[in-house]
Amino acid sequence: MIYCDLAIDGSTLWIGVPCLNCVLIDPAAYLGFLGHLAFDDSQGSLDPDYTGIGPDGRYQLLYYLAGSDPVQVPLQAVPAQQLDIVLGGQSCTITLYQK
Repeated sequence: MIYCDLAIDGSTLWIGVPCLNCVLIDPAAYLGFLGHLAFDDSQGSLDPDYTGIGPDGRYQLLYYLAGSDPVQVPLQAVPAQQLDIVLGGQSCTITLYQK
């Protein structure tokens, strides 16, 4: 299983949230993160595994913001990774790892 940590402007919002297929990573609603993150299995309904992550991979991490189309978050097919990216005008650090 893949887990997600999220920091905004260097402040940690969540640690160790499980990444499940088509389930919003959504402790954000009460933590001040604008929007939602969710993985999507483009070939079925399995939970993501790092071997299927990447630009052309089976699993895509999507960012949803109300009133906008989902945006694909660029990931690499590695067991652990950290990505600094701006989402919804927020400076985010997303860390993904598999246990």
